[in-house]
Amino acid sequence: MLGVVFFLIARFAFDNPSNNYIFHLSFFALLIGIWKLMDIRMMPELLNLDPKVCSYVSLTMFFFMAPPFVMFAKKLIGSGHEKIFDFAFVFGTATGFVSFISQLAGIADYRQILYLTHLAIGISLVTVTVIIFIEFLKHRDDRKLKAAFIGFLICLVGAIADFIPFFLTGIPTDVPFTLLAFDIFILITGTIAIWDLNKKASTDFNTGLYNRSRCTDLITDSMIFTKKSGTVFVMIDLNFLKKVNDTYGHAEGDKMILAFANILNNEVPGGSFTGRYGGDEFIIVLYGDKSDRLEHMLEGIKQAVEQYNKDAKVPISYSEGHAASEEFDGCRMKDLFALADERMYKQKREIHEKLGEKMYKRDSKV
Repeated sequence: MLGVVFFLIARFAFDNPSNNYIFHLSFFALLIGIWKLMDIRMMPELLNLDPKVCSYVSLTMFFFMAPPFVMFAKKLIGSGHEKIFDFAFVFGTATGFVSFISQLAGIADYRQILYLTHLAIGISLVTVTVIIFIEFLKHRDDRKLKAAFIGFLICLVGAIADFIPFFLTGIPTDVPFTLLAFDIFILITGTIAIWDLNKKASTDFNTGLYNRSRCTDLITDSMIFTKKSGTVFVMIDLNFLKKVNDTYGHAEGDKMILAFANILNNEVPGGSFTGRYGGDEFIIVLYGDKSDRLEHMLEGIKQAVEQYNKDAKVPISYSEGHAASEEFDGCRMKDLFALADERMYKQKREIHEKLGEKMYKRDSKV
């Protein structure tokens, strides 16, 4: 079931599904599911199939389990360990074909072949776990790597718990610990992947803040805020960005935007909404008791900008306007947005008039 869910997500949520780690995770989960499903004793009767057919299908799924597992890790990590992953993939694929052909041709008993398959899976698990651990040490804040490392450790422990009795006695088991470990791993990693996908869909690529689409959803929300809700909407616009782009080039303009976004990330209280609404426009929404920190936040932004401007080639100048729900008897987010936007542009006009700069034409808004 998990394999089907993640396969559908990979198929319809990405332009190139096979190049995404969710696709290979789903393929791996499907192989596990079919392997154990076909291993159920009553399955031949339910499907009206020869028991040998079900057995061959089950073993085939097991034989080819290592390659998608390796590909999942390769796509998750990205560049840096391609040769190691490629070796593990080729070894796992070759082992799968040798095991499949040997079983189909009756060259060897499946119990003898299982040693080879277990070896391929073991090599894949150890290789992937070591690489994930190395990358995790380099990028400790990466949520995907952290989840993957924990998941791989669980899989490794589960596999060891099942493989040791098999190698000691030669008697195959139902590998309950391995299956449980893989289920936990797939669930954890898949959930993180979906969370990451959702975050990317609502995140501005350049700044890491919420993007315009997410900002628009927020502004057009029909929820009504009372006086006591303590909601504050802050609108900020960078001054003279067009002049910066025309004079110094878009690279300097992008650098200024990113620097200001980083300042917002550092100064806006946690649990608040911070988004990039347009090329040079940002919005902040403070909720509940965080609205009491408005002045502190605005002062923090001001001081951070002043500090940045001391060494900046192109100094940051911005206009700000805000509106609070306590100013209304009842309001929606778009009402707060409209008032904050009006106040922000009033300040912007004053700054442009004071500095003798031409006021640039506004973009249309919600």
